[in-house]
Amino acid sequence: MHKWTSGIDGIEAVAVREWSNELAGLSPAQIERGLSAWDEDWPPSAPEFKHCCLGGQPLHRTGAHKLFPKALPKPKAKASIVEGELDKMRRRQKMTPEQIDQERAKLMERP
Repeated sequence: MHKWTSGIDGIEAVAVREWSNELAGLSPAQIERGLSAWDEDWPPSAPEFKHCCLGGQPLHRTGAHKLFPKALPKPKAKASIVEGELDKMRRRQKMTPEQIDQERAKLMERP
C-alpha cells in the first residue's frame, strides 16, 4: 500500500468503485488498447485511461495541455512619460491615514 493512501480508510474500495463505474461497458480488447497506449511513469486517472481505451492518445499530449503563445509583446514604456509621472508622484502632498480615509469617503459618495 502507498504511504499517501494508507492514511485514508477505505480508499481502495472507493477507487475500485470509481474505476468500475468509469470502465463499465468496455470490452477486454478496449482495456488492452488502453494498457498498450499508456506509456507514462505516472498512473492515469480513470477518465484518462478510458479515453485511451477508446482510441485516444493520453490527454496531456493534446493541444489543451500546451502552453499558449504570447498574444502581444509587452509594451515598452517611454522614458519621458515615466519620468514625468514619477515627478508628479514625488511632488504630491503626503497624506495622513485620516486624510486618506476622508478622500476615500468623498470618492465613495460620488454617483
